[in-house]
Amino acid sequence: MRGIPFVGCVVGLAAVPLLGVGCKKDASADTGTLVEPSLELTSPAAGAWLPIGATPVSGQVQEVRSVQVNGVAATMDAGGSFAGQVSLDRGVNVVEAQGTATNGDELYARHGVLAGEFDSATGAVAEAAVVRLNQGGLDTLMDMVGGMLDQTALNDAVTAMNPIYEDTYGIWGWDAVTIAASVDQITFSTPALAVTPANGVLQLSGSIPDLYVDAQAQGDVVGVDFDTDVLMWATSADIVGTVTLGAQDGMVTATITDVSVDLVGFGYDTSLLPGDIESYILVDTLRSTIEDQVVAAVQDQVPALIDSALAGLDLSFETKLMGTPLTVAADITRVDVDGDGVELGLDMAVDMPDTGVSGQGVLASDPADPSVDRSVDMAAAISDDLLNRMLYEAWSAGLLNLELSTYDGSLEPFLLTPLHAEEGTISVSADLPPVMVEKDGHVQVQIAELMVSIDTPGGELGSHLKLAVTAFVGIDLLYDSGEIALDMGDVNLSLMVRESDWGASNEAVTQLVEEMLPLDTMLALLGNISFPVPEIQGLTLTDVVVDRDQSGVHTDMTATLE
Repeated sequence: MRGIPFVGCVVGLAAVPLLGVGCKKDASADTGTLVEPSLELTSPAAGAWLPIGATPVSGQVQEVRSVQVNGVAATMDAGGSFAGQVSLDRGVNVVEAQGTATNGDELYARHGVLAGEFDSATGAVAEAAVVRLNQGGLDTLMDMVGGMLDQTALNDAVTAMNPIYEDTYGIWGWDAVTIAASVDQITFSTPALAVTPANGVLQLSGSIPDLYVDAQAQGDVVGVDFDTDVLMWATSADIVGTVTLGAQDGMVTATITDVSVDLVGFGYDTSLLPGDIESYILVDTLRSTIEDQVVAAVQDQVPALIDSALAGLDLSFETKLMGTPLTVAADITRVDVDGDGVELGLDMAVDMPDTGVSGQGVLASDPADPSVDRSVDMAAAISDDLLNRMLYEAWSAGLLNLELSTYDGSLEPFLLTPLHAEEGTISVSADLPPVMVEKDGHVQVQIAELMVSIDTPGGELGSHLKLAVTAFVGIDLLYDSGEIALDMGDVNLSLMVRESDWGASNEAVTQLVEEMLPLDTMLALLGNISFPVPEIQGLTLTDVVVDRDQSGVHTDMTATLE
């Protein structure tokens, strides 16, 4: 761990309170009164929720000749007040007042604050994710849909209409001729379907190759019965139509209109019919019936197959963070078709059991549209707003509240040895929620005012120490086993002693934080945050890449569909 500053005088293990207010000053020569140099940062308050930008800083000092606020000289008056100003960035900021006492000691006070705009912690996160299916993905999707067209369903639909042709008429002077035709079976090879995005809809095209129809013609001619086969075929049944996508009840819906079918390479064999009995009328009737039923099958089956395939784009899931249930509910609220493909907008709600902890809201991202890739089969963008809602819910559920104790075995006694103690407890609580922010092109999870209380009854150095910790944790987002997960990187800390009856050196407290503070346990929360990537049922994602979006407030994913 890097960047661990400490406030106080290095006096070995003498019992000097580590209050971040410097060392005691000798008695004043003219009054005999002991005056202790002190520095108090009164505004902004520790753990404050503030807007981005310029923020006034003020406080009080005694026996201090100069003060700097975040490295810039502050103004001071005769009454011991100082004033300055800082510019707060979005996310966690450390506001530091540094004073030089009249005796030369350095005094510090540090407050962790959270700056930004804050959204409500209730309801769904709007546009929490965007998912695109580009032309390559649509091609793969429709290949799958075509392969799932059901011959049995088409046969059932046609045979349910049997007989599809009936008539009684006269011929050659006879008026006692009857004929009826029924379809026994329709077969075809694997259909090939495709869609092309244009003008807000998907233009459907395709063909059903090697279409064969086995029919039966029955009847009688002047009392003579006949029952013969009628065979028909087509090189292909070519299909065109329009697919319209929408969103209803949180899911994608598909409807098909303007469908037409043309039997290409149509042929037939009616040679077994007696004479010329209605062969052409019969053939035309069968042909139009088959075309109509193929249209009906496409209208009935294809939308349902598309709906089923796209059902995997529902990103709702349930999991546990550090043993606490987490529910994420996703609704597809927007479906847009452009010249490159289909884009879906998802609202997502996050919920964990509430322990009553609440703040001013969830850190909101700067308004920005993600640059979702339009060339790969499938692409998605996850908003930082969603990840910050998950972090807020984890904080509200108390997942950052920990207690380790030698009394119950959760804290090893040897860890207290640097503090000359044999037993005690370490308690951790968070006054502010962790947030995820991009800084200089890199993602950080930041947390301020993580309060660490260490109690060591009977300890040689004292019995109580309270630290305020600010942590900046580097984060990588990666794809693993069907999920986008957070991978923890470097940790940078800033800490401030708030209460103490211990005396210890700078090195001793640094060792305390590095070796005893259960940061790995606290930050294990980050390693448990993950969410499934969008997928299409029946298809496999390959070549998955996760990276940051140029918007600075989204995480991108691209994938190939197979």
